[in-house]
Amino acid sequence: MNTRTYLHMLAAGVLAAGGLVSGAAAQVWSQFREPLPMIMRSVISGADGRMGHIAHDPTSGRLFFAAPRMNTVEVLDASGMKMAQSIGGLNEPNNLLLLNDKRQLLVAGGGGTVWTFKLDQQGQATPDKSHSFDGEADPMIIDPKSGKLWVGHGWFLSSLDLASGEKSKPLALNAAPEGMAIETGGNRLFVNIATKGRIVVVDRDKGEIVSTWTLKNATGNNAMAFDEPNKRLFVASRNPGKLIVLDSTDGREVARLDCADDADDVWFDARGKRVYVSGGGGGGRITMIRQDGPDAYVVEANVNTAAGTRTSLFIPQTRRLVAVAPKLPDTQTFVFTYLIPDEKDRLPGTTPTPREAGAPRPPPPPPPPPPRRGGGGRG
Repeated sequence: MNTRTYLHMLAAGVLAAGGLVSGAAAQVWSQFREPLPMIMRSVISGADGRMGHIAHDPTSGRLFFAAPRMNTVEVLDASGMKMAQSIGGLNEPNNLLLLNDKRQLLVAGGGGTVWTFKLDQQGQATPDKSHSFDGEADPMIIDPKSGKLWVGHGWFLSSLDLASGEKSKPLALNAAPEGMAIETGGNRLFVNIATKGRIVVVDRDKGEIVSTWTLKNATGNNAMAFDEPNKRLFVASRNPGKLIVLDSTDGREVARLDCADDADDVWFDARGKRVYVSGGGGGGRITMIRQDGPDAYVVEANVNTAAGTRTSLFIPQTRRLVAVAPKLPDTQTFVFTYLIPDEKDRLPGTTPTPREAGAPRPPPPPPPPPPRRGGGGRG
């Protein structure tokens, strides 16, 4: 057994034994010489066609996958290798949101419905309520201040009180909303309008649009992430495949980098100082971008996945990135699990940051010993 095979088995074993803790993740990752080592590949049996978004239950360790064409949510157990549940009776579920403090799973989908499920401590889901909106329900985000759920539906945006079922008056957006990000230190909600290449800024208290920012030469901005301390919005566009970094105070563009095409998810890892973009175009890949400062970014790697692998989920507690590939005629529905490096983990060959540029270089490794001869073999 070679070293690489052993390390893959070791990492998968740690994961299957109950989930990677942060320290273990960093320790195992340091053994690899890959930018984003894949530690597990599993299969969602029975799922077919395009896959929607992913949710993780930190209490049970289960992973939830929206399967729109199957009208189900498929669930993997904590090991990531066994099917734990298939949640049926849905209409084209696409987006998922798990509220661990409330032990609730929220599912948004076709027919303008948001379903809520109760979760027990083992992560088993049972139906609870359903809420109807006009138009297809898709993006969802929870307001940390009010506890209300913001839902994009049709060409509108509404808030929902999950306890009472009370909904706000729909806010017209004049196009379908996609990825969203929320400000915890203020009242703003940022909403992607992918068909227009715009970002709508909403005052959550007033329920009004306060700004509209237009991206330069880019549309298909489905995915969004937020680095709030540095006031940086990360927007992944599909036309062309770019990661666009905006100043969240005024929408000013501060950086633009090539990234995975046909992206549906982007994540910011504040601890590792990296951005991850998953896209299904060009055979599928994950772009890994290092943040050296609020306005300084470097593409560290593009990791090949599989065609159509658009959706992913970053799990900060266990330092994992999970991506799902749709079933194709000659493949199955694969789930790829990757280890995420910490900030101190730098990849060989990448440009050092300014604070690293003046650091002394480590001494070169000693030369290998001369080959041994003798023993009756050929020299």
